[in-house]
Amino acid sequence: MWEKYSPYADRNFLSSLRTEFHARFWEMLLCTQLLEAGFKVVKESSAGPEFYITLDGKRFWVEAVSPKAGTGPDAVPPIEYGHAGTLPIDKIVLRVASALSEKLSHYRRALAAGRISPDDGYIICINPSQVPHAKFGTDPSYPSRALYGAGNLTLGIDRDSRKILDQFNVYTPSITKKSGASVATSPFFGPGEISCSAVIYSVMDFFNIDRCLGDDFGVYHNPNAARPLPIQAFRMFDQFVPEPIDESRFTLRHISREAA
Repeated sequence: MWEKYSPYADRNFLSSLRTEFHARFWEMLLCTQLLEAGFKVVKESSAGPEFYITLDGKRFWVEAVSPKAGTGPDAVPPIEYGHAGTLPIDKIVLRVASALSEKLSHYRRALAAGRISPDDGYIICINPSQVPHAKFGTDPSYPSRALYGAGNLTLGIDRDSRKILDQFNVYTPSITKKSGASVATSPFFGPGEISCSAVIYSVMDFFNIDRCLGDDFGVYHNPNAARPLPIQAFRMFDQFVPEPIDESRFTLRHISREAA
């Protein structure tokens, strides 16, 4: 993997592995996966974003981020092996939402500095493998919760017949932190974020890379994007596209990856 990635690594990559191993490995894994998929990857500077690919004649910058458990009362607690407990779903969703917000700030700075053109696309690639519990997953998925506001499954049941009349996921556009502050969790649904073309999500890390390499990647499209990501470009990954029903309801279309 290093042989493929070394031409794209910045000069501090190897030394920073000692302190930022998971984050830097995610950059390397992401780049090599794109290369294996046939994309031409271009690295311009160490100032960021990581690199770009070209689709339909347009540049799409690729920015990688690997959030950690966080600090303070909203931090994701460590796993306690041998003990039963509840999954801290909201806290994990907050870590994904925070990673997105961080890289959107990077986008605005890069745009102001002229490193990114307003005509370029921007793909944020989130890998929360450092966040406790995140690998276990949930339904709806963490990115579905953090990007589209998809909440828990709710059933409408007839009191007399006990038959299920309706089922849907509650729309959850925000999560309230312990401090009382509200964090938006539906930037890709409704009149929200337009600069991010899509999110690529994976919990793959160095320790489970041989188990399901490539099968773990998901592309979550932003229907509001000023520069949307072409669906046909990422047929090697599972893809998710929201299709609105009304102002507070949508269906999430799952496009399964194509076999190699």
